[in-house]
Amino acid sequence: MRLAPLGLLTALLALAGPPAMAQLVTEQGITARNASYLELGGPGGLFSLNHEYLVRDRVSVRGGFSSWGTQSFDGIDENLDAGIVGVSRHFDASEVFGGEGRLIELGLAVIAGRYSRRSYGNVQREGSFASLSSQIGVRLQRPQGGFFLRAAATPMLHLLNGGNAFPTSSPTMAAGISLGYAY
Repeated sequence: MRLAPLGLLTALLALAGPPAMAQLVTEQGITARNASYLELGGPGGLFSLNHEYLVRDRVSVRGGFSSWGTQSFDGIDENLDAGIVGVSRHFDASEVFGGEGRLIELGLAVIAGRYSRRSYGNVQREGSFASLSSQIGVRLQRPQGGFFLRAAATPMLHLLNGGNAFPTSSPTMAAGISLGYAY
């Protein structure tokens, strides 16, 4: 459970961080309030499709889903159907990284769904699960919108039904890259 303090710290910084930690992206703030994107890796496993809405100048809520299946050469089949709900806080990092639209994101997400893993037809794991994922990442996005790119570390911790948790029942470090459009 070494990742639990990291998730708690991320949540506190993301939701209650003092304004002195960051300035708004511009004097007017972010004007692109919606974003739709594809995330490779991250809490959705192979990929997830997501929509994000900026509820305040630096706080956004996220909803997404992931549905995929794989079969490896050694006879292991994996299937995942999951929903993702989360919240993020954006901090201006333009002075650190140079240029406009460099953001640091801290957030939390809950991932819930069904996961199965079979080896040569024999069930290894199958059933529903719920996991918690924190997010620590860098996002390149202009305040007025357009295409954006994000790279994030997403440590995960299972919450319910650990025997079926995705990707494992123990704390896991994952990462994701997102490409989308903010409008």
